[in-house]
Amino acid sequence: MAKLQAARRPMIIAGGGALNAAQALEALSTRLAAPFFSSVAGKGLLPPDALLNAGSTLCVEPGWELIAQADVVLAVGTEMADTDYWRERLPLNAELLRIDIDSRKFNDFYPCAVALQGDAQQTVAALLERLPESARDASAAIQAVDTLRKAVKAGHGTLQSIHQAILDRVSAELPDNAFISSDMTQLAYTGNYAFSSKAPRSWLHPTGYGTLGYGLPAGIGAKFGAPNRPGLVLVGDGGFLYTAQELATAVEELRSPLVVLLWNNDALGQIRDDMLGLDIEPIGVLPRNPDFAALGRAFGCTVTQPQSLGELQTDLRAGFKRNGVTLIELKHACALVG
Repeated sequence: MAKLQAARRPMIIAGGGALNAAQALEALSTRLAAPFFSSVAGKGLLPPDALLNAGSTLCVEPGWELIAQADVVLAVGTEMADTDYWRERLPLNAELLRIDIDSRKFNDFYPCAVALQGDAQQTVAALLERLPESARDASAAIQAVDTLRKAVKAGHGTLQSIHQAILDRVSAELPDNAFISSDMTQLAYTGNYAFSSKAPRSWLHPTGYGTLGYGLPAGIGAKFGAPNRPGLVLVGDGGFLYTAQELATAVEELRSPLVVLLWNNDALGQIRDDMLGLDIEPIGVLPRNPDFAALGRAFGCTVTQPQSLGELQTDLRAGFKRNGVTLIELKHACALVG
């Protein structure tokens, strides 16, 4: 408690182990005037418009620069895994305090100064009871988060800007209670940090395992668990080929909206780009794709092939209103048209 009260630049990192602690974490962030980061599994813990919400940006330079300024970091329900940060180690210059139900986390890759073992919601609530009720002046922290958000958008490369344009159309049509199940595709890698989730358990991604083909089966499973929530699957053509046959299950079993957005760049794009970056001749990364529209229709899906981002938005809107499975194939070239 003393370390949190004495901190001049406290910050919070929360993960999938804190999904039931959203309200308490928002209150703690406000009370401490602490910028709030989440792992990918913790996306949506704070509302997108929360002024201290730094999002899942610890995988890009602006996030690294901000966390390096902290003098105390409170990590709640997170492994602090390198697969979330896209680097071997975060540039922490702070004392680290950890809340976790698993004591093995306390002195692993990031040994901590203070360890609190327990349920995230109960432990954060207990901290709030012991902290002064008056909130600190948050103006400097809010300005730092605003600077980070602008830097993230300004730092997009050409490909990430295309992804952002697609994700903006998704955000415009996604129902408030919807979830997104994302595969290992470059579109989702950008979405991990650039897409704002409105609530916890709304962005499913195989961080760590890196499982190609995860998106569609996970989306179907989420629909079984929460049948009244509309679902969106973000999947690339390479990953889709791993589990495309699961469309049969989706069409047969689902009676509420599931939209499959197939981002087709005719490649295992990330692996291809990594090979090119290392001067390796691309091998085995340019699959011979089938006619995805015909495949979707064969399984009984409603299929669209938008020729522009405007058409994509229209198709998304219709898909979320349709009880059943909609397959939207968006080709790279069509995403360049507004």
